[in-house]
Amino acid sequence: MDILKKYHVLVELMRPVNGLMAGIAALIGYLIAEGNLAMAPELFMAISVPFLISCGGMLINDYFDRDIDKHRPIQRGEIKPNNVALIGVLFYISGITLAFAFNIEAGYIALIAAAMLTMYDASLAKTPLVGNIIIALNTALTFPFGAAFTGNAFPPAISTLFIMALFSTLARETYKGIQDMEKDRKTRKTLAIILGAKKSCALAALFNLAAISISPVPALLNIFGLPYLALVALADLGFVYTSVTAFNSKDFYIQSRNMKILQALGLLAFLAGALNF
Repeated sequence: MDILKKYHVLVELMRPVNGLMAGIAALIGYLIAEGNLAMAPELFMAISVPFLISCGGMLINDYFDRDIDKHRPIQRGEIKPNNVALIGVLFYISGITLAFAFNIEAGYIALIAAAMLTMYDASLAKTPLVGNIIIALNTALTFPFGAAFTGNAFPPAISTLFIMALFSTLARETYKGIQDMEKDRKTRKTLAIILGAKKSCALAALFNLAAISISPVPALLNIFGLPYLALVALADLGFVYTSVTAFNSKDFYIQSRNMKILQALGLLAFLAGALNF
């Protein structure tokens, strides 16, 4: 029973669902760059390494937030803070080593992602805008990371997806910041608190506009065809709708949720284009 309890605590610290989502995002990047579903060791590494880096980041986050979070395993006395940090570092080392073993480019991306996550957890989470940029960069980097295992991290389609993911995540994080304004006032000064809700909505709209403006590029370059264009157009309309309605919103959970759905639709568009659906 003691072993089971320790396992449960480790799983709670790792937040494996987040790691799985990072792995799936990298897999999508791999499939877009490769253009087929052929099984290969690189495909499994594209899933495994982001999972390890994400889990390591979650552990390091709990270590640095040990004086803030009230109901996590460290605060409950179920594990020592230094042990959490050590396990997190081991996850980082395992992921980075595996990435370098298979592909130098992927290794450097994994190293950069781990470094940014650590800086975010240590101090940048409380820095307005910079913290949001770190989160957006880490989200966007999962796609070129997966593509790196095909030998080219930034082909045109992946570069477009990277930029779209970067700006749409910045918009999502901005809406989330507005949603969390009252809670955040007690612990940190966020961009939403500095700018206020209306100006933050305007900034999120600009981020969405940037994502929309880059979205036609794969079709204009004849990389993807009509299925991509149709699906990405739907996502773009959703970005516009979310941006406009946000100015009169009373619950910014809706905008944050909508952004996640629209980002998933954008990914589906890229997959449809890459796999000729």
